[in-house]
Amino acid sequence: MKKNKNPPGPAGNLRPLGQPGSPHPAESASDPASLLEEAKTLHAAGRLSEAQALYGRILKAQPDHWDCLYLLGVVHYQRGEYTQAVGQIDAALRINPKLGAAEATRALALQRLQRFDEALASYDRAIILAPHDASTFYNRGNALGELKRLKEAVASYDRAIALKPDHAGAFYNRGNALHALGRFDEAVARADSARIHS
Repeated sequence: MKKNKNPPGPAGNLRPLGQPGSPHPAESASDPASLLEEAKTLHAAGRLSEAQALYGRILKAQPDHWDCLYLLGVVHYQRGEYTQAVGQIDAALRINPKLGAAEATRALALQRLQRFDEALASYDRAIILAPHDASTFYNRGNALGELKRLKEAVASYDRAIALKPDHAGAFYNRGNALHALGRFDEAVARADSARIHS
């Protein structure tokens, strides 16, 4: 599974630092909203250390800033620091338990830690909160595959494909799961679909 280097979710209309209309750093130093916009811009540009520093500044002033807690968890995930990612995202979810993207990112981190049962529970919560996200169903299928729950994995890939009919990864993994279940004709048909959609 490829790691997404960009933070999950929309970044919004953010201006890079130093462009006309950007607040002067001195002006934004005490304004968490401006700092957050700057941090998101840096984060989206892959400047993780700088984004992390700004998230940290905001959290010093507002320790319960759930958006910063979550995005700091995303930074940890992108660095491969999966245990820290889970801890940060858990802190965000304690404040705002209805953030589907946070549950989905938490599940990805747990999956990287091979804590598949916990990842699956987190995917299930993410689906309740954001039921139209094909990626969550796809990643849930991968977790089910790791647990050898192949029939359920196929069903999860089916949901991903229903939401995103050109999801080549879901077609491919569904075909592999069907092959492992001995459903060879279906597996071949799905492999052809994966080639068409790749």
